[in-house]
Order: sequence, then C-alpha cells, then structure tokens
Amino acid sequence: MAIGVLVLVAVGIGAWQLWPESAVGVPGEVCAGTVPGKYVGEVLPKKGEHYKEDFTYGYTTAGRQGRGSGTCTLSGGGKGLGLNFNRVPTSHYGSADLTKDRERAGNTPFTLGPARGFAHGWKVELFTACSSANGKANLEVEVSTTASGKPDDKALGHLAALAGDGMRTIANKLIACKEGTPELPDGSPKVG
Repeated sequence: MAIGVLVLVAVGIGAWQLWPESAVGVPGEVCAGTVPGKYVGEVLPKKGEHYKEDFTYGYTTAGRQGRGSGTCTLSGGGKGLGLNFNRVPTSHYGSADLTKDRERAGNTPFTLGPARGFAHGWKVELFTACSSANGKANLEVEVSTTASGKPDDKALGHLAALAGDGMRTIANKLIACKEGTPELPDGSPKVG
C-alpha cells in the first residue's frame, strides 16, 4: 500500500513537472485600460505566472487632468514592470540635466520627435515639454523592469517602444500640457 502511494506521488510530481507553463496573457490595454499592451507582452516573459496589474495610480478617469504623476506596476512570468509618469519642474530637472544624463557613460540616448531620453540598464526615461499653470515643466515617462543582466538591443527596443506608447497616451489623454499636446510620431523611439 505504501509503495502504491509513493508511486502515485512520484507519477503526480513527474506529470506536474512536464505540464506546460501557461501563457502570461497580457491584455490589449494595460494601466487601467489606458496604455497599449503590445510592448508589455514583448517585455514580460511569454510563459509563467499570469499577467497581473499590481498597482495603478493616476491612470484612472477620476481627476485625470489635475494629476501630474502616476504609477502602474505590472507583473507576469515572474518578472515585474513599472510604467510611471511625472511632471517635473524644469527648475528641478532641465535641459542641461537631461543632456548630461543622455551623454553619461553607459547610457543610451533615445529620441521620439520632440521627446528626448535615455536608457540605463533595464530602465528607459523619456522627457518632453509639458508645462502647467504652476510653471515650466517636462513630462517624464519611465519604464523599468526587474530583469537581471544587461538587456540586448531587442529588449531595450521593446522597453523604449513601451515608453513611447506611454508618452503618447499620457500626453494625449491623461494630463494637459500648457504648450498643447506634444507632436509625438507613431513608432518607437530612435537611438540617438
């Protein structure tokens, strides 16, 4: 009897080990249904723990135009991903600061129309003019993930594309820029 139970347990464990992992299943829109999920699906693993929107602030319909910041944390396949935005006064982080960060050793500069930014490791930051009644400011969109090691060009391109989608959505739908909506082209940010 004991041998039979052990055999059943061993067979069950073996079958569980061979069972295929389920797909992560990223939806078409993320962050409370505001940002296209295409590049989230490229950044997160394809298989493993199901997609989950862990925390979202500032992406909801209530009070959108008044907010100058938001955060969205997602996970799936054992990896975490953050998509954050912030209206940063130019007195705190201006053009000279951005130029210095874009030129810093180890950083990769990116542009998307008038938006400029850089990547460092598994984090991409994009900035564009987005002043408010409180004064001159830049809209910062930051995308980062919990991946380890150094990203290859393809992975970095997916992060930058997600930052571009986030920038377009946030600038066009979530907050009002005093300068008007930035003319952000379709497509992914370009290195340079």
